[in-house]
Amino acid sequence: MNSLTQMAFDSLANNDVQASFLKSKAKQEMIEIGGRLSQVLGVPRSVGQIYGLLYFSSKPLSLSDLSNMLGISKASTSTGTRQLATWGAIRKVWIPGERKDYYEAVEDLVQLFTGSYTAHIKPRMISAESRLVKIEESLKNDLKMQLISQEEHQFIVNRLIRMKKINKRLSKVIPIVEKLFL
Repeated sequence: MNSLTQMAFDSLANNDVQASFLKSKAKQEMIEIGGRLSQVLGVPRSVGQIYGLLYFSSKPLSLSDLSNMLGISKASTSTGTRQLATWGAIRKVWIPGERKDYYEAVEDLVQLFTGSYTAHIKPRMISAESRLVKIEESLKNDLKMQLISQEEHQFIVNRLIRMKKINKRLSKVIPIVEKLFL
């Protein structure tokens, strides 16, 4: 991890506990990996960062803690924690004498993957097929109305064929993924 990233994390924490937590390069890296992985899954980066931070925190953290430590808005933190809670990746915990909500990560990473898969990836795969059919229909109409040339039409048709092949291969993987994880 480069020194610029280290400096950015050092400047975020506003108390000793938070500052000591973020001095760990390993923890910083896990937060970063969580952010990148979430982007791959089609989820905002902040959601993965929140999970990464909670996963490596030995104590539950409040929305304020998460927001301050990650340098993201409280609105983004609130949205991210709600999304993670919906997937079952984090849970609210009660701390006696505290009025704030505190959160901790559920340790089962498979549960996080399956929640993300069910909520984001599978619906997108299903909708992709119907979108490709609609694009084909629009393309035929565009050619008929002479909105595109024959060459453009053929080029797009070839690209659609490729996209359909990819979608077909991925749709074969869905049942396998579901058997493995769901």
